[in-house]
Amino acid sequence: MARGRKKSEKKITKPIFYIFCEGESEKKYISFLKSLFRTKRIFIFYKKLGSKINQKLINTELKNNVFLPEKDKIFLLYDGDVISVLERLKRLKKTILLISNPSIELWYILHFQEQNSFINQDNCLKKLKKIWKNYKKGELKDEEKNDLYNFEKAMENSKKLKKYKNPSSSIFLLIEELKKLKKNKIY
Repeated sequence: MARGRKKSEKKITKPIFYIFCEGESEKKYISFLKSLFRTKRIFIFYKKLGSKINQKLINTELKNNVFLPEKDKIFLLYDGDVISVLERLKRLKKTILLISNPSIELWYILHFQEQNSFINQDNCLKKLKKIWKNYKKGELKDEEKNDLYNFEKAMENSKKLKKYKNPSSSIFLLIEELKKLKKNKIY
């Protein structure tokens, strides 16, 4: 009796997330998410480019990696308090903007409470230091990470805010993508 060939299952190409950021705080947060979601599918590009970020720089970085436009995603994690940088980021193609205005510290605050009125960077840090007494920009201590595990409240609070305005944060977009991957077991 001849053996039949077993139908091969369609191989799922796992998406890769390329995340560009320029702050040490952002880099630490992405590393935290990478660990939390137990994925090696996130690549962080950390460069202080400010208003110099452009499509050519992104393409140059991606050229050194295997980038599949139909699956992979490019995220730009930046503070939104500098209008010229924000406008430049908005013009970049095929990217998902993860903008916190005034800074990523607002995203941290949204884990604890709503923030509906304008807040500048200094007041954002003061407010965060009332929550985390020893917070230092560019660091994430274990106790702070423990508070960031439950991001559902932050997602809910940030979705109530107007995109790119002060205050606002769209970091929830990355969390949603990571949750989809986890749900579909595509790690």
